[in-house]
Amino acid sequence: MRRHHKLEENVWEKLMNSTLNEEHGSNVILGLDFGTSNSCAALWYTTKNRVKVVRDGNSRRIIPSTVNYDADGQQVVGDPGLNHMSCVKRIMGLRWEDVTAEVLADLPFETSETEGGGIGLHIPNGQVVSCEEVAATIIQYLKGNAEMWLAKHIRNCRVRRTEAITEKPYIDKCVITVPAHFDECSREATRKAASLAGFTQVVTLIESTAAAMAYGLFVAGTKTVCVFDMGGGTTDVTFMTIDNGCFETLSTSGSAHLGGEDIDKALVSFVLEKAGIDVQTGQKSFDLHYQKLRLRCKAAKETLSASTSTVVQVQAQSGMYKNSEITILRSDLDQVIAPLVQRARDVVVAALDSCSPKISPSDVEEVVLVGGSSKVPAIRAMLYELFGKELCASVNAEESVATGAAIRGAILGGVDTGLLSDVMMMDAIPHSIGLEADDGRFEVLLAKNTKIPGQATKRFMLENARQKGVTVEVFEGEDTCARNNRFVTRNDILLPELSLKDEAAGLTRYVDVTFKVTEGGFLTVEAKDPDDTGAPTTSLLVLGLLVFLLFAMYISFKLLFHDPLTSTTAYM
Repeated sequence: MRRHHKLEENVWEKLMNSTLNEEHGSNVILGLDFGTSNSCAALWYTTKNRVKVVRDGNSRRIIPSTVNYDADGQQVVGDPGLNHMSCVKRIMGLRWEDVTAEVLADLPFETSETEGGGIGLHIPNGQVVSCEEVAATIIQYLKGNAEMWLAKHIRNCRVRRTEAITEKPYIDKCVITVPAHFDECSREATRKAASLAGFTQVVTLIESTAAAMAYGLFVAGTKTVCVFDMGGGTTDVTFMTIDNGCFETLSTSGSAHLGGEDIDKALVSFVLEKAGIDVQTGQKSFDLHYQKLRLRCKAAKETLSASTSTVVQVQAQSGMYKNSEITILRSDLDQVIAPLVQRARDVVVAALDSCSPKISPSDVEEVVLVGGSSKVPAIRAMLYELFGKELCASVNAEESVATGAAIRGAILGGVDTGLLSDVMMMDAIPHSIGLEADDGRFEVLLAKNTKIPGQATKRFMLENARQKGVTVEVFEGEDTCARNNRFVTRNDILLPELSLKDEAAGLTRYVDVTFKVTEGGFLTVEAKDPDDTGAPTTSLLVLGLLVFLLFAMYISFKLLFHDPLTSTTAYM
């Protein structure tokens, strides 16, 4: 059976209850927003009773999710320049066979298939690294920034108390956010990256759910909200009810390859077309001139969020094209990204339709905007038309996800504060989880939007009562055919041997399969014979005999060495 990170009971109970715990750092739970384009880290600042967004050495709260490698393999995180590893989140947990040629062509680095069927990323020194290793480098950088802030905080506290600094703070627990569309394989890859970065306890949380916590922490009364999170690479939508600190997810939906990077790509194609330039697909991502143009188009997109026009410069490239300036109107941007806006609308409608209980757009009291791409005017216009109300932009679009993750970590850590004492989160799984039946059907055990934590058990009849084991293949998705969904894991389970008496009687055998999703987002799969009670019974019988023998030996020794005179004297 596949093994996952285990969360022991009470492992995060009553952590961070004192300034001393916070100063040591060992009990701090870091909230991480590992994004496609940018990342952010935050933690609960116990002494100030609020979330602290951590800055890096350059005073940046938002860190580009990039890693630059030099010829010696040295790494620099967060440099938005050229020749870097970026957008690795888009292929986290995927196998080579899962990724299309178009997706690979858009990545700014070379890739190849590894021996195990994974995706290898080529760095300048000729080595091949995995997505998890690149992601771990970024996460470790965020972790180091948080530990640096803690060290400074400790120093300031202890200088006031004239105490010596005897130990370096460290953080080994985190809540890391993932897109709603991430399946179990992608979540497991994210957990692995966090483990490689030095975290021993890792919990995942859906990004839009985290943003909802950042928004709803100070909301009084009951409210139904839609959290629309469009970041650099993905779009997530969560419908949720907030009732005086109780967060209940009604539904969640998401889409990969729908974010700022896709808008930038569409805008680059528009500029190249207006300039009369033809760049071959599959080569442009590695071309320095193309990368520079993409950075200019990204800046133009941000400008057009506030202005009605801007100019993009196209630099000359020897033997190919000349310098030129392309004027882009906001209406041009709206037209170029219209297909992406429609896809974003489809995600919202899909999440709305799957709400349980059912709701309509008029039932939604607030539409909360999260993610840098939610600032695009065409996206906001679409949401306003769909819901018919003003949009809520009061939360920090870039920091709210990390803020929500830090709040979640503080709750799991049992922070002793009235602000969080009554907060309760009821998240939901984004995809149906089940197994492949004998006829190839997808037998769902945990349906989409099942509340977390949750579990389900189904009993299946075995074709052959004498078989020695069963194979449970787990899939995730919504198709009725198991093989059309995403394969998660395979479990081979041994069954106890059938007795001669039962075999002669032609006994029909069954197996109980249990799927369980823990509060931390971990999936476990168990299968057992419902009639297999022999092992516990045998254990109890052996234990009973052992107790009886010990008791008999005790009585024998008492009778053998008992002295009546001494006993009588003692009580006189």
